[in-house]
Amino acid sequence: MAKQAASIAVKTAALKSVAAITAALTISATATNFAGAANAASGNEPKQAAGTHLVSFAPSNTELLYAVGAGDKLFGVCSYCDYPDAVKKKTVVGNFIAANLERLATVKPDKIVCVSGQEALAGQLSHNGYKVLVLKNDHLSDISKNLKDLAALSNSTARGDQAAAKFNTCITELKEITSKASVKPAVFYCVWPQPLLTLGKASYLTEVITVCGGDSISKNLESGYPHFSMEKLVLANPDVIVMPYECKDHSFLEKHPWSSLKAVKNKRVYFLPDPPHDGLARPTLRLTTGLYWLAKKVHPELSTQLDSWSARTQSTLAPFMPPAN
Repeated sequence: MAKQAASIAVKTAALKSVAAITAALTISATATNFAGAANAASGNEPKQAAGTHLVSFAPSNTELLYAVGAGDKLFGVCSYCDYPDAVKKKTVVGNFIAANLERLATVKPDKIVCVSGQEALAGQLSHNGYKVLVLKNDHLSDISKNLKDLAALSNSTARGDQAAAKFNTCITELKEITSKASVKPAVFYCVWPQPLLTLGKASYLTEVITVCGGDSISKNLESGYPHFSMEKLVLANPDVIVMPYECKDHSFLEKHPWSSLKAVKNKRVYFLPDPPHDGLARPTLRLTTGLYWLAKKVHPELSTQLDSWSARTQSTLAPFMPPAN
């Protein structure tokens, strides 16, 4: 399942359990009114051109649509789409795992965009006659591809190509900085501590760790967010551990076997920022803020170079970043 699904379930590190995901994702939200509903009911609905009425069931897709200048073509969102502020004016047509078909019918989208992890929802929507595009979020390169695909879908190809190129340049520059480090610390990214969950090959965050100059100890596991044994963690004995924000006040790190780990002893356990400021939570242009945060934790000796990179990156991507909340 995509990190985005994980992030939604517990605000930064969901996947706590299947039951927790289901419970978290079914939280209701109040929908706003869609002005075109009255026209549709009266038979005076305006003619739609391809790509002019879009619906997004994933926060990352919603944010990327705004990045390519297509916010005005987005008419429906899921209850977890909260960025940028303009999203609050859109009709809420469901949550991350289920659609409100009655509300969706008022929007009459000519295309609905979902992400990997929403295949069941996409199937339901297709069964009801909607055209659905499912975007992948397994690799960093998917962000650039999704920018281009969403831009093409909304008739803003040039802006999508520009945003993708700028993002790729920023990633390349960061790789150049971290490649100069004399060491590559072993990193364990804890998605959730009990049951112990981490990252695998099918998570863009595994590549994030690599770009930040680290070596994920779970990089060879096949799935995106697999279970991990405490025994393997002790044997790997990572240099750096990244923990969910929700675990900040828990005392388990003081207990064996966590307390025996090198990262714990050396005080190199880092908790993700609170959900609104967690740049790693969604595969969008804002991921660059998460890359900056993590790279400085993995390679504090490169702080000066990373500070300069961050300043350049924010300036480079500013024209494509939706206004901050």
